[in-house]
Amino acid sequence: MTNEGMMLFAGNTSEQTVNTSLKIGVPLSGRYRARLYESLLGEWVDRGLLPAAQLQAGHVLRIERKGFCLLELVQEV
Repeated sequence: MTNEGMMLFAGNTSEQTVNTSLKIGVPLSGRYRARLYESLLGEWVDRGLLPAAQLQAGHVLRIERKGFCLLELVQEV
């Protein structure tokens, strides 16, 4: 059962693959089921359950050149 979710977008306009971190600056609690859509793969990848503290500290992503990622987070209760 879930009650809250969010979708985050990160893009890369450079000609090189980059590592970056998405940091959520709003109050979170509990754990979140994470799925990542990578434009290079063209598919969703399950990232498992992530604790709120990890999302607030920053979740590392690798984004290919001229690519993007969507990070879907759904709170587990």
